[in-house]
Amino acid sequence: MLSCKPVDIPIFTSKATILSDPLFSNATRFRQIIGALQYLTFMRLNICFVVNIVCQFMHAPADSHWSAIKCILRYLKGTTTHTYILLIVFSLPYMAL
Repeated sequence: MLSCKPVDIPIFTSKATILSDPLFSNATRFRQIIGALQYLTFMRLNICFVVNIVCQFMHAPADSHWSAIKCILRYLKGTTTHTYILLIVFSLPYMAL
C-alpha cells in the first residue's frame, strides 16, 4: 500500500453489503486493520462514518469489504500532509445584573 494511488474521498463506490461475495481469506488481518482504523478515528473524525460501515461486517468479511478498507487506506495515504487545527474558545459566563 506504500505505492498506492491516493483517492480524494474515503467513501467506496462499490456496494460493500453484497452478500453473495466470497468471504475474505484472511479474516484476522481484516480485523487487525479495522482495529487500527477504529483507533485512528479518535484523531481523524472524517473517516468515522466509513469505518463504522466496514466494522459492521467484522463477523464475516467479504472481498468487497476488503476493497472498502483499501479505499479508506488509500484516502489516508493521500491526506498525510493535511493538518487539523483545534480551536478552544473560552467564553465568559453571562452575568445577570
